[in-house]
Order: sequence, then structure tokens, then C-alpha cells
Amino acid sequence: MESNLERGFMVNIKICGITAVREALWLNEADVDYAGFVFYPKSKRGISIQRATEIAKKLNPKIKRVAVTVSPERGQIEELTETGFDIVQAHGKWDDFDAGKIRIPVWRAVNIANLEELMKELQRYIAMEHAPQAVVLDAGSFGSGKTFGWEQNAPAWRTEEYQRLRKGLRERKIRLALAGGLDFGNVKKGIELFEPDIVDVSTGVEADTPVFTGKSREKIEAFCRVCRNGGEDE
Repeated sequence: MESNLERGFMVNIKICGITAVREALWLNEADVDYAGFVFYPKSKRGISIQRATEIAKKLNPKIKRVAVTVSPERGQIEELTETGFDIVQAHGKWDDFDAGKIRIPVWRAVNIANLEELMKELQRYIAMEHAPQAVVLDAGSFGSGKTFGWEQNAPAWRTEEYQRLRKGLRERKIRLALAGGLDFGNVKKGIELFEPDIVDVSTGVEADTPVFTGKSREKIEAFCRVCRNGGEDE
């Protein structure tokens, strides 16, 4: 069976946790699809809306701005909408306020611990009346830089039931984003296994420094190269 990459399947790329203008310029160079800004004070990648807006001005206009939130309240979402973000990505608690009434698309992040939980979450969103634009599959701990366990026994995750649910998402026009611990070395396998519409990386493209200094230009380039052509030189 041919993989997505072998068939020329192209995923959209989201680089998350942008904290500096230079990173916005690197995203322009890499021609990514989404830039994520984290609005969570406990995260080392967390920044203010004002700072994120300043950085976002340097992005190519075609790159969508994603506001990454944790247990957001309606007031926060309204502020982000007014500020000009294109998408709100919600982690943590969600009070089930009607996504149909939010003026920008919603991506709902779900924490996956095992295959049973993955199936349960996908079924829930397929059945939802006002489903989010995308479901983001993330690890148990937001921003941990770890996968949700699929690497250890990858084939076991791609069951007939998963394929049925993946088809259901497509029929509902719900996009699937794969996140949690992706990097240059494992993203190809993740694409082959889950057939996501979007791959979402943060820790995996950060510089290898003793203290947090943000993203690595070289890692962003390498990650995008794998997503687009399997890592082969263009």
C-alpha cells in the first residue's frame, strides 16, 4: 500500500509556539500554512496578545494566525477574534458553548492516551451538530514534546475502525491535525499512519539550547522538507 508521501499527498504545516519576529520570517521562507501563538501564561512559549499581534504583522498574509488557548472563556475568544486571529485552537476544558456562534473557525485539541480514547474522541466530533473545523490529536500533556504513544507500535493504531472514522471526518469536512511530539525524524511515519490534513509541530523545531531560545531555522526547514517530499533534496 502506497503511503501519502508516495502518492504525493500534501499536508498543511503548522509551526506553533512562535515568540519572535525572526521566527515569523523563517515561516515565510518555509512557506508554511499556519503560525500558532500560545496564550497560556504557564507555557514557556506563552506571549501576550499585543506581542503576538506585532509578530504576526511580519507574516506573509497567506499564513493563517492560530490563537492557541487553554480552557478559553468566551471573552478571551471574542478578544482574539477582534484582534484579527484567523482560528482559535482550544486545549483543556471546553464548556461546550456553541461553536456555531463563534465568528472564526475552532480547532479542538484532544489529549490521546490510547487507541480506545482516539476512537471515542473521533466518534464524538463526527456526531456533533456544530463540529469544530479541525480536531487536533495531541499527547496527554500539552506542549510536552512527546507523542501520544503511536511510535512504539505504529501499525496497531491503523485499524479498520480508524479508517472508517477517518472517512467520517472527511465526509463531515472536519480536518484532522496531528500534533504532540512531532519532529523531523517521525513526521513521515505519522503522516503515513494517520493521514492528517495538518501536521502541527512546536518542540520538535526548537533550538537545542540549555535554556529556551525559541525555534531553529534549520529544524523548520528540515521538518517542512520531510512533509513535502519525504526528506529528499529538492
